Amino acid sequence: MYKILEFREKIKVLYSKYSMYIDAALKFIIALVGMIVINSSIGTMSVLKNPLVVVIVALVGALVPKSITVMILMLTIVAHVFSIAMEAAAVVLVIFVLMYLLFFRFTSKESIVLVIMPVLFFLNIPYILPILLGLAASPVSIVSVAFGTLVYFILNVIGQNYDAIVKLGNEDGFKVLSMLIDDIFANPAFYFTIIAFAMVLVLVYALKRLSMDYSWIIAACTGGIFEIIVFVIGNVMLDMSLVCSVLSAVLGGLISVALAWFLQFFIHSVDYTRTERVQFEDDDYYYYVKAVPKVKVATSEMKNDRVRKVNAKQSKKAESVKTKE
Repeated sequence: MYKILEFREKIKVLYSKYSMYIDAALKFIIALVGMIVINSSIGTMSVLKNPLVVVIVALVGALVPKSITVMILMLTIVAHVFSIAMEAAAVVLVIFVLMYLLFFRFTSKESIVLVIMPVLFFLNIPYILPILLGLAASPVSIVSVAFGTLVYFILNVIGQNYDAIVKLGNEDGFKVLSMLIDDIFANPAFYFTIIAFAMVLVLVYALKRLSMDYSWIIAACTGGIFEIIVFVIGNVMLDMSLVCSVLSAVLGGLISVALAWFLQFFIHSVDYTRTERVQFEDDDYYYYVKAVPKVKVATSEMKNDRVRKVNAKQSKKAESVKTKE
């Protein structure tokens, strides 16, 4: 654990020095991956599939705020759908406009979730995001998870029915619109997934706020196990083919628990062995406070460790020289 904490402190120092460049690089990677996922799912407009255009969009995404990057990717989806059927593109555009009005105004800091969520779905580990948001955010993040799930369903429905949708688009755009509405908004698996993720997020958030020891680890593990059980039941009761199979739910849930357990060290590392309970009072109240110190690896300690290692090497060399003499 000490090595993990030391690694965390090194990352903090590195980020404090080069935060501007690291943020730009991360936004570039997210925009690039987002474009690749969109083009591989519904890449009907050849211009947007051009590698040069993909790189240019990713570079623009690295320079503008995250919310603008997400808007560019959403417009890319609309452009691809427009090349299939104008009517379907109009509905998708309306959905994204409503998403902007309801989402960006209240949880704009989590706008990147709209890109990360579909990517995690395609990697079969979307279960980790509700756990992490439950640990690091608040129940308001349910909105971002729900819209991220909606974006994934749009991409996946079009991707799985690509040939049929293109054929229908050439004949009647309203048939494409009807097909999208039926496969997304009339699909019980869509609502089941959103409700399941919302329940997990609230459960993790509630457990991590408890005063019991190791509450964050317990919350992450409980949320992951709960997700596995819920989605296994969902596969038995519903057609969850757009979301997961039983095997992917179990494996993805276990991987998500492991990742969440590891990442919580970076956002919440405390030493429960040095827990203190303090009691005091004022004119109106008695106070019972549980104080748990954070685990920190001071930069000076890290330097001292290096100095000790260097001094040890130098002393060994000096001793070897003396023995030779």
